[in-house]
Amino acid sequence: MSPGKKKQAIKAVVLVDAPAGSSLPALEGALPLDRREALSGALLRRTGEWAKSLTGMEPSVVEIGGLAAATAGAETVVIVRPALVRLSLDHAHDVRDDLAHGCGLVVGPTLTGGWYLLALSPVNQDLIQAAGDGTSGTAGSLLAAAQNVSGLEVGLLGAERDLVRPADVKAAQADPLVDLEISRLIT
Repeated sequence: MSPGKKKQAIKAVVLVDAPAGSSLPALEGALPLDRREALSGALLRRTGEWAKSLTGMEPSVVEIGGLAAATAGAETVVIVRPALVRLSLDHAHDVRDDLAHGCGLVVGPTLTGGWYLLALSPVNQDLIQAAGDGTSGTAGSLLAAAQNVSGLEVGLLGAERDLVRPADVKAAQADPLVDLEISRLIT
């Protein structure tokens, strides 16, 4: 950081598909209702803790309809979806590093074509709108829209598997990097 340049605050937003307590209906065939509800709560809590570790502040938790308002006025924002069983401090380090090296957009893509994480600096509401809700296929729309922003540097994090299909639960059950709390809820 150059002398006299103020470090900018990062605002974190956790984007949820449904209100807290969601039962992750897409995983109905893979887990019973009580485990899906517990898993949903654990993922939301862990994602919020992760976001707080990145920014030092409690994140806003919003549904897609509240995303524009939650990001308005922020200079830098990180939007994260609580569907990733392997969200770690490595992801936080990589986001900070990409932003510090001039990326105006950082995307964490999912294996289903969506995204689990977006960082924008400065905040660009057109890109937020193009990002949609982060589910299948939205990463492509976002990256296509990013091509229209002159001079925008894009950073890509590693692709991760989000929990959106029963097959994702099976893969997470076999993944040695899934933490113990989540592992207990999906086995």
